Amino acid sequence: TSPLKYMFILIDFSRPHERTIDDLEIIYDELLHVKALSHLSSLVKRELAGVLIFEAHPFKGEVLFTQGGESKSWYIILKGSVQCVVYGKGVVEIFHEGDDFGKLNLVNNSPRTTTIILNEDNTHFLRVDKDDFDRILRDVEANTIKVKEFGKDVLILDKVPINVKTIDGTYQVYYKYFVMSGTSEKMLEHFLETYICVTYEEGDTSLDDFLSTYVIFMPINQICASLLS
Repeated sequence: TSPLKYMFILIDFSRPHERTIDDLEIIYDELLHVKALSHLSSLVKRELAGVLIFEAHPFKGEVLFTQGGESKSWYIILKGSVQCVVYGKGVVEIFHEGDDFGKLNLVNNSPRTTTIILNEDNTHFLRVDKDDFDRILRDVEANTIKVKEFGKDVLILDKVPINVKTIDGTYQVYYKYFVMSGTSEKMLEHFLETYICVTYEEGDTSLDDFLSTYVIFMPINQICASLLS
């Protein structure tokens, strides 16, 4: 059995808390070759080795999650491909082996912005659930996230530190992705999905900036059509 196949077996049939030191080392060695994790430190990869879950889906057409649903996990494709579907637009992107998805919604605590449908039979994923993502990855993720549709960047977000006052009067730093650029339609979509569904963060002027300038980039009839859709 190849090390990669062995890793699949370990993750599939061994509960994370039951993995031995040898199991974790084998999984870690294989994570070094996963493209979606290449920007992460060795320490973070070792932590992920203890929590990653292998998930296999046998049939094309299965819905992994739906737009508007609760964001519970981050996914990395190990085998196969998936369709990324947006309501009113249809298929906007196809993700392949080595790609990942679901991260931005976890970071921003927002609902799913797309529906993910399996594009092939026998598709395999690595999955990180929200609690583990928040503990291990929230503050070490890439500084910039680019959202693509039809192969083009339609939204670019940068990670910015936010100071939040705690109950005892001290301040705690955490990170949130702010909009840096994008198409008018995608920015509107992002604001509707993010700012209406989650708490508006003090100091984030992205929504105010968009509302005060959208008329320059997006005629009234276009924004009305987008809102209705």
